Amino acid sequence: MRPDEESKDAMGVIEMRRGMTALALAVCLSLCGGCAERQEIPVSALESSSREGMDREEGAGTIWDESGYEDADLPEELREFEIRIQGETYRLPADFQTLADRGWEYQGDPERVFDSDSFVEGEIFQKEDMVLAAAVLNEAGEASRAADCRIAGLEIDGSLPGNRQLEAELPGEISLGDATEAEVREAYGEPADRYAEEEKVFLTYGTGVYRSVQLGFDEETGILRFLKLFYIEETGEETAETSSGGAKEYREPERPGTSFAESVVEFGGDLYRIPAPVSAFEKNGWHIRREESEQTVEGGQYGAGILEREGAGFYTVFRNPGSSAAKLSQCLVTEVSAGEGAAEVSMVLAGGVFLGMEEEAFLEIAGHMPGEEEFLEEEQAVLYRFYRNEAGLDYTEVKVDQTTGLVCQMKVVCNRDRDLEEQILEEE
Repeated sequence: MRPDEESKDAMGVIEMRRGMTALALAVCLSLCGGCAERQEIPVSALESSSREGMDREEGAGTIWDESGYEDADLPEELREFEIRIQGETYRLPADFQTLADRGWEYQGDPERVFDSDSFVEGEIFQKEDMVLAAAVLNEAGEASRAADCRIAGLEIDGSLPGNRQLEAELPGEISLGDATEAEVREAYGEPADRYAEEEKVFLTYGTGVYRSVQLGFDEETGILRFLKLFYIEETGEETAETSSGGAKEYREPERPGTSFAESVVEFGGDLYRIPAPVSAFEKNGWHIRREESEQTVEGGQYGAGILEREGAGFYTVFRNPGSSAAKLSQCLVTEVSAGEGAAEVSMVLAGGVFLGMEEEAFLEIAGHMPGEEEFLEEEQAVLYRFYRNEAGLDYTEVKVDQTTGLVCQMKVVCNRDRDLEEQILEEE
């Protein structure tokens, strides 16, 4: 059966703060216990955030509107969202386990369940006396425990006693506790925003509310004392219309997925996060088989076609999330499949499930994940399907040949089409 999911409560517009104004207090409350549970913010709420009513000072950057920093752009040095902390390099978004593997202990409950498609800021990680505040992101279509989520943001307050010896550096040799505002402007250019708050001056570099880097300077000394990086992969119509089907916004996964709730798959030896722009496949040698594929797709619609590489081809569905018609090459690939009747290439799912794996080993990995199974009598096979959302639109599928007891076919489908999901749920 499909996993039971609680209905998502309708949430109003959430005003986004420009800085973490009381990080020290939040840290103390978190470490001492007894603090209220932080609010889980739907990712979609970012699209409705505004700065209405906030004071601005003269000389500030580009005006904030309801979609983010209008016409702003990140400097080249910051586009990878990298930061070195205690000599270790981190790139956002990162797996939740990345911090733990490097000695940062999560001060919350790793078994805590986070709502689907939401994030929570201010989650505390500690290493000796040093403290980081992180934004924990659940980008899956279903509720997931903290350990299966990702880190979308990192905040460091260098004024905290335990952080005075913490070493943090951004690209361009911009170091916490050392760099000045003038040096930051020389390295990165003019910021999208500048404002003063609680004895600090903040510079913000970013492109909308999804991707920003914020630097806070002591108002008296002018030294960099605060850093915040925040990155969420943006999806939706604007992405497709402004960046060739999402190619600019698409972020290649750095490592295999750990849960079927993710849409990360190793396909033909390369990692993809589905849906992925056609260009991500073309970079790895795949191309559209023109004679058997649609040429264009209307805005907000789907088209069918075949991708092939070195004689191996597979049928897939392309999504155009934009509002106007687009060539197939500018759309998103929403599904990949391999094995019998599909591409004759290697394919590895989250958790290490691969073509040719024994059913018993597969079930050891997938047994704890809610899903459904169907016996296909004519094919003498069992089809396992694991849904990511209540609408049943996105899922991972594994077929096991009962004569051999081996995984013979796999498919990953992920559309990230919220409009269609809502339509399906209304019809049901």
